[in-house]
Amino acid sequence: MGARIDHLRRWSAYAPAVLGIALGAACCAAVVIELGMLGTKPLEYVEGCLLFDAARIRAHLPLYVDPLVGALEYGPPASRYYVPYTPAYAAVASLVPAGAAPVVLRAAGLGAWLALLVGLGARARPSGAEGDRVQGERRAAAWILAAYIAASQDFLHYAACARPDAAALVLAALALTRALSRGRVDPLSAAIFVAAAILKPNVVGLGTGAILADVARRRARAAPAVATALGIAAAWAAFSHWLSDGAWLVHLDRALALKVDASVFWFNVSSYALRAAPPVCAAAWAIRRAEPGDAKGIARGAIAASAALTLIAVGKVGAAANHWMELFTGSLVVVSRLPHGGADRARDASRWVHGLGACAAIAAAVSAAEGLRVERDIVVREAAVIERTRATCLGVPGRFVVSDDPGVEFMLDGRLMIHGLEFTKLIREHRFPVDGWLRDLESDAIACVLVTNLSRDVLERPWSDERPADRFPAEVRRALAERFVLAEEQAEWRIYRRR
Repeated sequence: MGARIDHLRRWSAYAPAVLGIALGAACCAAVVIELGMLGTKPLEYVEGCLLFDAARIRAHLPLYVDPLVGALEYGPPASRYYVPYTPAYAAVASLVPAGAAPVVLRAAGLGAWLALLVGLGARARPSGAEGDRVQGERRAAAWILAAYIAASQDFLHYAACARPDAAALVLAALALTRALSRGRVDPLSAAIFVAAAILKPNVVGLGTGAILADVARRRARAAPAVATALGIAAAWAAFSHWLSDGAWLVHLDRALALKVDASVFWFNVSSYALRAAPPVCAAAWAIRRAEPGDAKGIARGAIAASAALTLIAVGKVGAAANHWMELFTGSLVVVSRLPHGGADRARDASRWVHGLGACAAIAAAVSAAEGLRVERDIVVREAAVIERTRATCLGVPGRFVVSDDPGVEFMLDGRLMIHGLEFTKLIREHRFPVDGWLRDLESDAIACVLVTNLSRDVLERPWSDERPADRFPAEVRRALAERFVLAEEQAEWRIYRRR
């Protein structure tokens, strides 16, 4: 028995190297996969919406229009849409030439995300009271988490999109890092938190939690930071009100306030329960062993608020893996930058770090395997369907293809007809009339309908069978079925041609 134990101990010495190799391989595989897809993967839903907004700004067309009337500059059918987020990202995207915008913005987002992770891993350092052992364990834990997050194909996918996720998270991480280093949310940190929220309104958890925790501990001394945050937010609101003639809040509400659905919540939480365990447990461990003080309270508040808002966000219809990115980022910041309470608090750190590495390596391997599937299914098969649709349906100038996905529609038409998911919800809630959408479908300019795998049976199932994630309401489904017939099915996508 003793010989076996000694044998196991000798092999356990190689555990850190094995874990490091596994995580590094998963990380490299995921990054290589995403780099290969930068110029070939189809535009996803939000990318289509934001690039369309950028195209209107680039062409000096009004961004905010009344969806009841629609944008008529493209001829029939009208473009009916609500502006998602704020115009900040679309304005930046409009500075990039239209033909290069998808690849340039995707590359910039991916680069910003990877630079953030590498920077947090490389800059992990102890406070003055910590010893060499604590310093080593902190850096090891930070690098493990950074590699684990970098290996997540879902996160890489959304970072490498023409959308503001990565840029907003970089800003939130910078603000939280500054707040933890100083033990307070100063005016500059508050300003950066607000800038992150302006860029992407759902990146508010870390900033809200940090500011509230700072107010709870320092009370009146936190007034300058609070005043700065409120002042910048008020100034941006006033500018948006002027720019949109008062319509920006209506657009923001109707584009983002989608219905919370129990089945969506359960699916997203169950899918990420295992993956969220390493970063959340690591942050909890770092907070527990931190020295008492304002920084510990800020870290606790930031992670708690981010976790709470994440659980709310992932329950919305249309929610995806990107809603978890803020919580993961905040956890890495806490592990990397929160001061520890001394070497005596880290006597079990080595065992904990090895356990964290084992869990992270397993989860990262699963994510890398999913990435291979994404590359095969989306990049190769679905991109081929889009090209086939372009060749067979758009041979005549002035023709359009309608799709349930704005990203696909923008790729094919260079414009959008309607934001299906948002308008379907509004029509079901009797907050928007369906008549305009039905009139648009009568246009002879619509040559085909391309339905993605997310809605593949939407024109075949009974009209009474309505689902929360539908991107066509029952009335539109019926009108499409009357005017179009299934021509072919590829990669679980369906192409319908006019009867």
